Amino acid sequence: MAQKGYDLRTLDVASLSQEPPRPLKLCPSPLPKTFTTSPQVSQERPRRPRRPRPAIKKDKKNQEILPESLSLSGEMHTISAA
Repeated sequence: MAQKGYDLRTLDVASLSQEPPRPLKLCPSPLPKTFTTSPQVSQERPRRPRRPRPAIKKDKKNQEILPESLSLSGEMHTISAA
């Protein structure tokens, strides 16, 4: 009877050791789906970087506008000083 109790402990350990591999086995099955989805995502990614590029050009325009606004503000300071 002690052996049966000991066997139950080993079965418990075996069941615990079997439980983690089962989720791991389930994880690989969704992973291939992710791989098939990743090429589609990679196609979307090149489109996204193209959007920020015009934003960089706008930043350059803003930089050009900023010195002009600074010079205008400088003139206003001169006018207010006079």
